Amino acid sequence: MEEWVPLFNIFLHSRSAEGEASFWMQQNPMKASTFLALLTRDVLYYQASAQQYQRAAEKTPSSPPSSSSQAHSVVNKCMWIETLPNAMQSKILSFLTIEHLRFHKSDLCLLATNILKQPNLEFWVMKSAKNLLNTVRGDGLWPVHLDTDDEFNALPQWLKDGNVNDHAILPWLPLSPQSVSRITSEKVSRAMDEVFELQEEEMIDQVMDDSLRNEDGHLEPVSLSSELEPSIRARALKLKEELLSFGEHGDAIRASHFADEIRNLCGLAHTMSVLGIIEPWKADNATALHILNNLVSENESCDYERLSQVMCSFLLPSLLVLNEPASRLLMSNTLKYAKLHQSAAADAIFLPLILRNEGMNIHICDVLSRIVRECMHSVQLSSLCQKLLTEESLSKVVVCQPCHRKDFISDCLVWTEPLIVLFQNMLNQNVYLTEDTVDSLVSSLRNVAERFSKSLKFVNFIIFLVGRYGSLLKVHKVTLLNMAENTDTFISSSLISKLNHL
Repeated sequence: MEEWVPLFNIFLHSRSAEGEASFWMQQNPMKASTFLALLTRDVLYYQASAQQYQRAAEKTPSSPPSSSSQAHSVVNKCMWIETLPNAMQSKILSFLTIEHLRFHKSDLCLLATNILKQPNLEFWVMKSAKNLLNTVRGDGLWPVHLDTDDEFNALPQWLKDGNVNDHAILPWLPLSPQSVSRITSEKVSRAMDEVFELQEEEMIDQVMDDSLRNEDGHLEPVSLSSELEPSIRARALKLKEELLSFGEHGDAIRASHFADEIRNLCGLAHTMSVLGIIEPWKADNATALHILNNLVSENESCDYERLSQVMCSFLLPSLLVLNEPASRLLMSNTLKYAKLHQSAAADAIFLPLILRNEGMNIHICDVLSRIVRECMHSVQLSSLCQKLLTEESLSKVVVCQPCHRKDFISDCLVWTEPLIVLFQNMLNQNVYLTEDTVDSLVSSLRNVAERFSKSLKFVNFIIFLVGRYGSLLKVHKVTLLNMAENTDTFISSSLISKLNHL
Protein backbone atom coordinates (compact mmCIF):
# COMPACT_ATOMS: atom_id res chain seq x y z
CA MET A 1 0.00 0.00 0.00
CA GLU A 2 2.96 2.32 0.59
CA GLU A 3 3.59 2.58 -3.16
CA TRP A 4 0.21 4.32 -3.63
CA VAL A 5 0.72 6.92 -0.91
CA PRO A 6 2.17 9.61 -3.27
CA LEU A 7 -0.77 9.23 -5.64
CA PHE A 8 -3.42 9.46 -2.92
CA ASN A 9 -1.60 12.43 -1.39
CA ILE A 10 -2.13 14.15 -4.74
CA PHE A 11 -5.86 13.39 -4.70
CA LEU A 12 -6.11 14.55 -1.09
CA HIS A 13 -4.11 17.80 -1.16
CA SER A 14 -3.59 19.01 -4.74
CA ARG A 15 -5.75 21.76 -6.26
CA SER A 16 -5.16 20.29 -9.73
CA ALA A 17 -5.24 16.66 -8.71
CA GLU A 18 -6.27 15.22 -12.07
CA GLY A 19 -3.34 16.77 -13.96
CA GLU A 20 -0.72 15.89 -11.35
CA ALA A 21 -2.08 12.35 -11.06
CA SER A 22 -1.83 11.97 -14.84
CA PHE A 23 1.83 12.97 -14.79
CA TRP A 24 2.44 10.58 -11.88
CA MET A 25 0.82 7.75 -13.84
CA GLN A 26 2.94 8.58 -16.90
CA GLN A 27 6.02 8.08 -14.75
CA ASN A 28 4.61 4.79 -13.38
CA PRO A 29 2.78 3.26 -16.38
CA MET A 30 3.02 -0.32 -15.12
CA LYS A 31 0.82 0.48 -12.13
CA ALA A 32 -2.27 1.36 -14.17
CA SER A 33 -3.65 -2.19 -14.17
CA THR A 34 -3.31 -2.62 -10.41
CA PHE A 35 -4.80 0.79 -9.62
CA LEU A 36 -8.32 -0.26 -10.62
CA ALA A 37 -7.89 -3.55 -8.75
CA LEU A 38 -7.12 -1.54 -5.61
CA LEU A 39 -10.14 0.76 -6.05
CA THR A 40 -12.57 -2.12 -6.63
CA ARG A 41 -11.22 -4.37 -3.88
CA ASP A 42 -13.99 -5.69 -1.62
CA VAL A 43 -14.07 -4.32 1.92
CA LEU A 44 -16.17 -5.84 4.70
CA TYR A 45 -17.70 -3.65 7.39
CA TYR A 46 -20.12 -4.24 10.22
CA GLN A 47 -23.31 -2.25 10.59
CA ALA A 48 -25.28 -2.58 13.78
CA SER A 49 -29.07 -2.61 13.77
CA ALA A 50 -31.12 0.23 15.25
CA GLN A 51 -32.12 -1.91 18.26
CA GLN A 52 -28.47 -2.55 19.05
CA TYR A 53 -27.70 1.17 19.06
CA GLN A 54 -30.66 1.78 21.38
CA ARG A 55 -29.52 -0.92 23.81
CA ALA A 56 -25.95 0.37 23.69
CA ALA A 57 -27.16 3.84 24.64
CA GLU A 58 -29.06 2.49 27.65
CA LYS A 59 -26.06 0.53 28.98
CA THR A 60 -23.35 2.05 31.09
CA PRO A 61 -19.86 2.38 29.53
CA SER A 62 -18.51 -0.32 31.84
CA SER A 63 -20.99 -2.92 30.66
CA PRO A 64 -19.37 -5.52 28.39
CA PRO A 65 -21.02 -6.21 25.02
CA SER A 66 -23.22 -9.26 25.02
CA SER A 67 -23.15 -11.98 22.45
CA SER A 68 -26.80 -11.26 21.63
CA SER A 69 -25.94 -7.68 20.63
CA GLN A 70 -23.15 -8.90 18.37
CA ALA A 71 -25.59 -11.22 16.65
CA HIS A 72 -27.63 -8.24 15.48
CA SER A 73 -24.67 -6.69 13.58
CA VAL A 74 -24.94 -6.93 9.82
CA VAL A 75 -21.97 -7.74 7.60
CA ASN A 76 -21.91 -5.51 4.49
CA LYS A 77 -19.53 -5.29 1.58
CA CYS A 78 -18.41 -2.29 -0.48
CA MET A 79 -15.61 -1.28 -2.82
CA TRP A 80 -12.48 0.25 -1.33
CA ILE A 81 -12.97 3.53 -3.20
CA GLU A 82 -16.26 4.03 -1.35
CA THR A 83 -14.40 4.22 1.96
CA LEU A 84 -12.59 7.38 0.80
CA PRO A 85 -13.90 10.93 1.36
CA ASN A 86 -16.38 12.11 -1.27
CA ALA A 87 -14.02 14.78 -2.60
CA MET A 88 -11.31 12.17 -3.21
CA GLN A 89 -13.79 9.84 -4.90
CA SER A 90 -14.85 12.62 -7.27
CA LYS A 91 -11.23 13.51 -8.14
CA ILE A 92 -10.31 9.86 -8.73
CA LEU A 93 -13.29 9.34 -11.05
CA SER A 94 -12.41 12.53 -12.96
CA PHE A 95 -8.82 11.29 -13.28
CA LEU A 96 -10.06 7.95 -14.65
CA THR A 97 -12.21 9.84 -17.17
CA ILE A 98 -9.20 11.80 -18.43
CA GLU A 99 -6.91 8.76 -18.55
CA HIS A 100 -9.56 6.21 -19.58
CA LEU A 101 -7.41 4.91 -22.46
CA ARG A 102 -4.89 3.54 -19.93
CA PHE A 103 -7.47 1.16 -18.46
CA HIS A 104 -9.76 -1.59 -19.69
CA LYS A 105 -13.12 -0.26 -20.84
CA SER A 106 -15.10 -3.04 -19.13
CA ASP A 107 -13.38 -2.41 -15.78
CA LEU A 108 -14.19 1.30 -15.88
CA CYS A 109 -17.81 0.61 -16.85
CA LEU A 110 -18.17 -1.84 -13.96
CA LEU A 111 -16.63 0.60 -11.48
CA ALA A 112 -18.85 3.52 -12.53
CA THR A 113 -21.98 1.38 -12.65
CA ASN A 114 -21.40 -0.08 -9.17
CA ILE A 115 -20.85 3.40 -7.72
CA LEU A 116 -24.05 4.70 -9.32
CA LYS A 117 -25.99 1.82 -7.76
CA GLN A 118 -25.20 3.04 -4.26
CA PRO A 119 -28.03 4.79 -2.36
CA ASN A 120 -27.68 8.39 -1.10
CA LEU A 121 -24.77 9.07 -3.41
CA GLU A 122 -23.06 12.44 -2.96
CA PHE A 123 -23.85 14.82 -5.84
CA TRP A 124 -20.34 15.37 -7.23
CA VAL A 125 -19.43 11.71 -6.92
CA MET A 126 -22.55 10.88 -8.94
CA LYS A 127 -21.70 13.49 -11.60
CA SER A 128 -18.12 12.21 -11.91
CA ALA A 129 -19.26 8.59 -12.14
CA LYS A 130 -21.80 9.45 -14.85
CA ASN A 131 -19.20 11.40 -16.77
CA LEU A 132 -16.81 8.44 -16.61
CA LEU A 133 -19.51 6.06 -17.80
CA ASN A 134 -20.52 8.38 -20.63
CA THR A 135 -16.92 8.80 -21.77
CA VAL A 136 -16.15 5.08 -21.73
CA ARG A 137 -19.39 3.97 -23.38
CA GLY A 138 -19.18 6.77 -25.92
CA ASP A 139 -22.84 6.64 -26.88
CA GLY A 140 -24.39 8.83 -24.19
CA LEU A 141 -26.76 6.04 -23.11
CA TRP A 142 -27.22 4.94 -19.50
CA PRO A 143 -28.10 1.48 -18.25
CA VAL A 144 -31.84 1.13 -17.77
CA HIS A 145 -31.70 0.44 -14.02
CA LEU A 146 -29.87 3.71 -13.25
CA ASP A 147 -31.70 6.87 -12.21
CA THR A 148 -31.06 9.55 -14.84
CA ASP A 149 -32.02 13.08 -13.81
CA ASP A 150 -31.91 15.84 -16.36
CA GLU A 151 -28.20 16.76 -16.41
CA PHE A 152 -28.83 20.46 -16.94
CA ASN A 153 -31.37 20.73 -14.12
CA ALA A 154 -29.45 18.63 -11.60
CA LEU A 155 -28.55 20.40 -8.34
CA PRO A 156 -26.54 19.39 -5.28
CA GLN A 157 -28.69 18.14 -2.44
CA TRP A 158 -27.72 21.05 -0.16
CA LEU A 159 -29.30 23.41 -2.69
CA LYS A 160 -32.41 21.25 -2.94
CA ASP A 161 -32.66 21.13 0.85
CA GLY A 162 -31.97 24.85 1.14
CA ASN A 163 -35.65 25.48 1.68
CA VAL A 164 -36.50 27.88 -1.11
CA ASN A 165 -39.17 29.54 0.99
CA ASP A 166 -41.18 32.70 0.61
CA HIS A 167 -38.75 34.63 2.81
CA ALA A 168 -35.59 33.83 0.87
CA ILE A 169 -33.53 36.90 0.01
CA LEU A 170 -32.48 35.48 -3.36
CA PRO A 171 -35.00 33.02 -4.86
CA TRP A 172 -32.28 31.07 -6.69
CA LEU A 173 -30.10 30.60 -3.56
CA PRO A 174 -31.14 29.36 -0.11
CA LEU A 175 -30.19 32.55 1.75
CA SER A 176 -32.43 33.27 4.69
CA PRO A 177 -32.57 36.66 6.45
CA GLN A 178 -30.99 35.05 9.51
CA SER A 179 -27.87 34.12 7.51
CA VAL A 180 -27.25 37.70 6.40
CA SER A 181 -26.05 40.40 8.77
CA ARG A 182 -28.36 43.36 9.40
CA ILE A 183 -27.72 46.27 7.05
CA THR A 184 -27.93 49.68 8.73
CA SER A 185 -29.02 52.88 7.00
CA GLU A 186 -25.43 54.13 7.23
CA LYS A 187 -24.17 51.06 5.32
CA VAL A 188 -26.88 51.52 2.70
CA SER A 189 -25.90 55.16 2.21
CA ARG A 190 -22.20 54.25 1.89
CA ALA A 191 -23.01 51.45 -0.56
CA MET A 192 -25.08 53.82 -2.72
CA ASP A 193 -22.20 56.32 -2.80
CA GLU A 194 -19.88 53.56 -4.02
CA VAL A 195 -22.37 52.65 -6.75
CA PHE A 196 -22.58 56.24 -7.98
CA GLU A 197 -18.78 56.54 -7.93
CA LEU A 198 -18.52 53.34 -9.96
CA GLN A 199 -21.07 54.61 -12.48
CA GLU A 200 -19.14 57.88 -12.78
CA GLU A 201 -15.90 55.99 -13.47
CA GLU A 202 -17.64 53.83 -16.06
CA MET A 203 -19.01 56.95 -17.79
CA ILE A 204 -15.52 58.47 -17.91
CA ASP A 205 -14.12 55.21 -19.31
CA GLN A 206 -16.85 55.19 -21.95
CA VAL A 207 -16.02 58.74 -23.03
CA MET A 208 -12.32 57.81 -23.24
CA ASP A 209 -13.15 54.70 -25.23
CA ASP A 210 -15.24 56.70 -27.70
CA SER A 211 -12.46 59.27 -28.13
CA LEU A 212 -9.95 56.49 -28.94
CA ARG A 213 -12.07 54.86 -31.62
CA ASN A 214 -11.07 55.21 -35.24
CA GLU A 215 -13.38 55.86 -38.17
CA ASP A 216 -14.32 52.18 -38.37
CA GLY A 217 -15.41 52.16 -34.74
CA HIS A 218 -12.49 50.00 -33.52
CA LEU A 219 -10.39 50.90 -30.49
CA GLU A 220 -6.92 52.20 -31.20
CA PRO A 221 -4.21 50.53 -29.11
CA VAL A 222 -3.09 52.70 -26.19
CA SER A 223 0.58 53.00 -25.31
CA LEU A 224 1.10 51.69 -21.79
CA SER A 225 4.33 53.67 -21.52
CA SER A 226 2.32 56.87 -20.98
CA GLU A 227 1.43 55.55 -17.52
CA LEU A 228 5.06 55.63 -16.32
CA GLU A 229 6.41 58.33 -14.05
CA PRO A 230 9.06 60.55 -15.69
CA SER A 231 11.90 59.22 -13.51
CA ILE A 232 11.04 55.56 -14.23
CA ARG A 233 10.59 56.34 -17.90
CA ALA A 234 14.04 57.99 -18.01
CA ARG A 235 15.67 54.97 -16.33
CA ALA A 236 13.92 52.63 -18.78
CA LEU A 237 15.09 54.64 -21.81
CA LYS A 238 18.67 54.65 -20.53
CA LEU A 239 18.50 50.89 -20.00
CA LYS A 240 17.18 50.50 -23.55
CA GLU A 241 20.20 52.36 -24.97
CA GLU A 242 22.61 50.21 -22.93
CA LEU A 243 20.81 47.07 -24.05
CA LEU A 244 21.00 47.93 -27.75
CA SER A 245 24.75 48.57 -27.42
CA PHE A 246 25.28 45.38 -25.44
CA GLY A 247 26.31 43.41 -28.52
CA GLU A 248 26.06 39.74 -29.33
CA HIS A 249 29.03 38.63 -27.28
CA GLY A 250 28.30 40.46 -24.03
CA ASP A 251 29.44 38.94 -20.77
CA ALA A 252 27.19 37.14 -18.29
CA ILE A 253 27.81 39.74 -15.56
CA ARG A 254 26.29 42.54 -17.64
CA ALA A 255 23.35 40.30 -18.58
CA SER A 256 22.71 39.72 -14.88
CA HIS A 257 22.97 43.49 -14.33
CA PHE A 258 20.33 44.16 -16.99
CA ALA A 259 18.04 41.53 -15.44
CA ASP A 260 18.39 43.12 -11.99
CA GLU A 261 17.64 46.59 -13.37
CA ILE A 262 14.56 45.36 -15.23
CA ARG A 263 13.37 43.52 -12.11
CA ASN A 264 13.76 46.69 -10.02
CA LEU A 265 11.88 48.83 -12.53
CA CYS A 266 9.07 46.27 -12.79
CA GLY A 267 8.76 46.44 -9.00
CA LEU A 268 8.12 50.19 -9.25
CA ALA A 269 5.75 50.22 -12.23
CA HIS A 270 3.62 48.03 -14.46
CA THR A 271 5.73 45.26 -16.01
CA MET A 272 4.22 45.58 -19.48
CA SER A 273 4.78 49.36 -19.49
CA VAL A 274 8.43 49.04 -18.46
CA LEU A 275 9.17 46.35 -21.04
CA GLY A 276 7.31 48.39 -23.66
CA ILE A 277 9.84 51.20 -23.16
CA ILE A 278 12.92 48.94 -22.99
CA GLU A 279 11.84 46.90 -26.06
CA PRO A 280 14.03 43.85 -25.35
CA TRP A 281 12.92 42.25 -28.65
CA LYS A 282 15.09 44.77 -30.55
CA ALA A 283 18.24 43.45 -28.90
CA ASP A 284 20.24 40.55 -30.26
CA ASN A 285 18.31 37.28 -29.91
CA ALA A 286 21.01 35.54 -27.86
CA THR A 287 21.34 38.62 -25.62
CA ALA A 288 17.59 38.77 -24.96
CA LEU A 289 17.45 35.08 -24.08
CA HIS A 290 20.48 35.44 -21.80
CA ILE A 291 18.76 38.26 -19.91
CA LEU A 292 15.54 36.25 -19.76
CA ASN A 293 17.35 33.35 -18.09
CA ASN A 294 18.60 35.75 -15.43
CA LEU A 295 15.26 37.50 -15.10
CA VAL A 296 13.14 34.37 -14.57
CA SER A 297 14.91 31.80 -12.45
CA GLU A 298 13.67 28.19 -12.35
CA ASN A 299 13.59 28.31 -8.56
CA GLU A 300 11.88 31.69 -8.40
CA SER A 301 8.12 31.70 -7.82
CA CYS A 302 6.53 34.25 -10.19
CA ASP A 303 2.88 35.09 -10.61
CA TYR A 304 1.07 34.33 -13.86
CA GLU A 305 0.66 37.99 -14.89
CA ARG A 306 4.36 38.85 -14.62
CA LEU A 307 5.47 35.63 -16.30
CA SER A 308 3.11 36.07 -19.26
CA GLN A 309 4.22 39.68 -19.75
CA VAL A 310 7.90 38.73 -19.64
CA MET A 311 7.39 35.84 -22.09
CA CYS A 312 5.48 37.94 -24.60
CA SER A 313 8.25 40.56 -24.52
CA PHE A 314 11.29 38.28 -24.76
CA LEU A 315 10.19 35.11 -26.59
CA LEU A 316 7.09 35.95 -28.62
CA PRO A 317 8.53 38.69 -30.93
CA SER A 318 11.20 36.38 -32.36
CA LEU A 319 8.61 33.67 -32.99
CA LEU A 320 6.07 36.00 -34.64
CA VAL A 321 8.52 36.84 -37.46
CA LEU A 322 9.88 33.31 -37.81
CA ASN A 323 10.35 32.55 -41.52
CA GLU A 324 12.94 29.79 -41.16
CA PRO A 325 13.45 26.89 -38.74
CA ALA A 326 13.86 28.15 -35.19
CA SER A 327 17.41 28.17 -33.86
CA ARG A 328 18.37 25.61 -31.25
CA LEU A 329 18.74 28.36 -28.65
CA LEU A 330 15.31 29.85 -29.31
CA MET A 331 13.60 26.46 -29.44
CA SER A 332 15.22 25.16 -26.24
CA ASN A 333 14.32 28.31 -24.28
CA THR A 334 10.75 28.30 -25.60
CA LEU A 335 10.26 24.66 -24.58
CA LYS A 336 11.93 25.28 -21.23
CA TYR A 337 9.56 28.05 -20.16
CA ALA A 338 6.53 26.36 -21.71
CA LYS A 339 7.19 23.34 -19.49
CA LEU A 340 7.81 25.37 -16.34
CA HIS A 341 4.92 27.83 -16.77
CA GLN A 342 2.25 26.23 -18.91
CA SER A 343 -0.62 28.68 -18.35
CA ALA A 344 1.51 31.76 -19.00
CA ALA A 345 3.03 30.15 -22.10
CA ALA A 346 -0.41 29.26 -23.45
CA ASP A 347 -1.64 32.88 -23.37
CA ALA A 348 1.65 34.67 -24.16
CA ILE A 349 3.16 32.35 -26.80
CA PHE A 350 0.74 29.68 -28.01
CA LEU A 351 -2.40 31.75 -28.65
CA PRO A 352 -0.66 34.79 -30.23
CA LEU A 353 1.19 32.58 -32.70
CA ILE A 354 -2.01 30.78 -33.69
CA LEU A 355 -3.77 34.15 -34.17
CA ARG A 356 -1.03 35.60 -36.38
CA ASN A 357 -2.83 37.84 -38.86
CA GLU A 358 -0.82 36.56 -41.85
CA GLY A 359 -1.62 33.01 -40.86
CA MET A 360 0.66 30.43 -39.35
CA ASN A 361 3.56 29.17 -41.46
CA ILE A 362 5.19 25.76 -41.29
CA HIS A 363 8.09 26.93 -39.10
CA ILE A 364 5.77 28.34 -36.44
CA CYS A 365 3.72 25.14 -36.71
CA ASP A 366 6.86 23.10 -35.94
CA VAL A 367 7.52 25.15 -32.78
CA LEU A 368 3.93 24.87 -31.54
CA SER A 369 3.79 21.15 -32.35
CA ARG A 370 6.87 20.60 -30.16
CA ILE A 371 5.16 22.55 -27.35
CA VAL A 372 2.03 20.41 -27.76
CA ARG A 373 3.92 17.13 -27.61
CA GLU A 374 6.40 17.97 -24.85
CA CYS A 375 4.83 20.61 -22.62
CA MET A 376 1.03 20.44 -22.57
CA HIS A 377 -1.48 18.12 -20.96
CA SER A 378 -4.54 16.89 -22.86
CA VAL A 379 -6.87 18.77 -20.50
CA GLN A 380 -5.12 22.06 -21.24
CA LEU A 381 -5.24 21.33 -24.97
CA SER A 382 -8.97 20.65 -24.68
CA SER A 383 -9.44 24.03 -23.03
CA LEU A 384 -7.37 25.77 -25.74
CA CYS A 385 -9.37 24.11 -28.53
CA GLN A 386 -12.62 25.19 -26.94
CA LYS A 387 -11.31 28.74 -26.53
CA LEU A 388 -10.05 28.97 -30.11
CA LEU A 389 -13.20 27.56 -31.68
CA THR A 390 -15.95 29.09 -29.53
CA GLU A 391 -14.67 32.49 -28.31
CA GLU A 392 -16.09 35.41 -30.27
CA SER A 393 -13.22 37.84 -29.65
CA LEU A 394 -10.00 35.85 -29.45
CA SER A 395 -7.61 38.78 -29.27
CA LYS A 396 -8.91 39.60 -25.77
CA VAL A 397 -7.42 36.39 -24.33
CA VAL A 398 -3.98 37.04 -25.84
CA VAL A 399 -1.18 38.55 -23.73
CA CYS A 400 1.20 40.66 -25.83
CA GLN A 401 2.65 44.13 -26.22
CA PRO A 402 0.28 46.70 -27.82
CA CYS A 403 2.61 47.19 -30.79
CA HIS A 404 2.64 43.46 -31.52
CA ARG A 405 -1.11 43.20 -31.05
CA LYS A 406 -1.63 45.95 -33.62
CA ASP A 407 0.84 44.62 -36.20
CA PHE A 408 0.59 40.83 -35.86
CA ILE A 409 -2.52 39.62 -34.02
CA SER A 410 -5.88 38.85 -35.64
CA ASP A 411 -9.20 38.59 -33.82
CA CYS A 412 -10.07 35.30 -35.48
CA LEU A 413 -8.36 32.19 -36.79
CA VAL A 414 -6.62 32.54 -40.14
CA TRP A 415 -6.87 29.05 -41.62
CA THR A 416 -3.77 27.79 -43.39
CA GLU A 417 -2.47 24.27 -44.02
CA PRO A 418 0.02 24.56 -41.11
CA LEU A 419 -2.88 25.50 -38.81
CA ILE A 420 -4.75 22.37 -39.94
CA VAL A 421 -1.64 20.29 -39.22
CA LEU A 422 -1.34 21.88 -35.77
CA PHE A 423 -4.98 21.13 -34.91
CA GLN A 424 -4.44 17.51 -35.91
CA ASN A 425 -1.34 17.32 -33.72
CA MET A 426 -3.29 18.83 -30.82
CA LEU A 427 -6.28 16.50 -31.16
CA ASN A 428 -3.95 13.53 -31.53
CA GLN A 429 -3.02 13.91 -27.84
CA ASN A 430 -6.26 12.22 -26.63
CA VAL A 431 -8.05 15.56 -26.40
CA TYR A 432 -11.68 15.56 -25.27
CA LEU A 433 -13.98 17.85 -27.28
CA THR A 434 -17.40 19.01 -26.19
CA GLU A 435 -20.34 19.05 -28.60
CA ASP A 436 -20.29 22.84 -29.01
CA THR A 437 -16.56 22.74 -29.81
CA VAL A 438 -17.15 20.08 -32.48
CA ASP A 439 -20.02 22.13 -33.92
CA SER A 440 -17.77 25.20 -34.17
CA LEU A 441 -14.95 23.18 -35.73
CA VAL A 442 -17.23 21.73 -38.43
CA SER A 443 -18.63 25.21 -39.13
CA SER A 444 -15.11 26.64 -39.52
CA LEU A 445 -14.06 23.81 -41.85
CA ARG A 446 -17.17 24.31 -43.96
CA ASN A 447 -16.33 28.00 -44.40
CA VAL A 448 -12.84 27.23 -45.74
CA ALA A 449 -13.64 23.98 -47.57
CA GLU A 450 -13.69 25.58 -51.01
CA ARG A 451 -10.25 27.14 -50.49
CA PHE A 452 -8.74 23.79 -49.42
CA SER A 453 -10.63 21.59 -51.91
CA LYS A 454 -7.36 20.30 -53.38
CA SER A 455 -5.45 20.08 -50.11
CA LEU A 456 -4.39 16.62 -48.96
CA LYS A 457 -3.83 17.92 -45.43
CA PHE A 458 -7.40 19.24 -45.26
CA VAL A 459 -8.96 15.97 -46.45
CA ASN A 460 -6.67 13.92 -44.22
CA PHE A 461 -7.69 16.07 -41.23
CA ILE A 462 -11.38 15.33 -41.82
CA ILE A 463 -10.59 11.61 -42.11
CA PHE A 464 -8.77 11.88 -38.79
CA LEU A 465 -11.76 13.65 -37.19
CA VAL A 466 -14.17 10.97 -38.38
CA GLY A 467 -11.98 8.24 -36.94
CA ARG A 468 -11.44 10.02 -33.60
CA TYR A 469 -14.78 11.81 -32.99
CA GLY A 470 -17.17 9.82 -35.16
CA SER A 471 -19.95 9.63 -32.55
CA LEU A 472 -20.01 13.43 -32.22
CA LEU A 473 -19.94 13.97 -36.00
CA LYS A 474 -23.04 11.94 -36.85
CA VAL A 475 -25.26 15.03 -36.70
CA HIS A 476 -22.92 16.73 -39.20
CA LYS A 477 -22.85 13.82 -41.66
CA VAL A 478 -24.67 15.68 -44.47
CA THR A 479 -22.47 18.78 -44.10
CA LEU A 480 -19.29 16.72 -44.13
CA LEU A 481 -20.45 14.71 -47.15
CA ASN A 482 -21.08 17.91 -49.11
CA MET A 483 -17.61 19.11 -48.19
CA ALA A 484 -16.01 15.78 -49.14
CA GLU A 485 -17.78 15.59 -52.52
CA ASN A 486 -16.38 19.01 -53.45
CA THR A 487 -12.78 18.02 -52.73
CA ASP A 488 -10.44 16.84 -55.47
CA THR A 489 -7.69 14.61 -54.07
CA PHE A 490 -6.77 10.96 -54.45
CA ILE A 491 -8.03 10.26 -50.88
CA SER A 492 -11.40 11.99 -51.34
CA SER A 493 -13.11 8.67 -52.12
CA SER A 494 -11.75 7.21 -48.90
CA LEU A 495 -13.21 10.15 -46.96
CA ILE A 496 -16.62 9.75 -48.61
CA SER A 497 -16.58 6.03 -47.79
CA LYS A 498 -15.83 6.71 -44.12
CA LEU A 499 -18.57 9.33 -43.89
CA ASN A 500 -21.12 6.97 -45.43
CA HIS A 501 -20.41 4.51 -42.60
CA LEU A 502 -21.06 7.04 -39.84
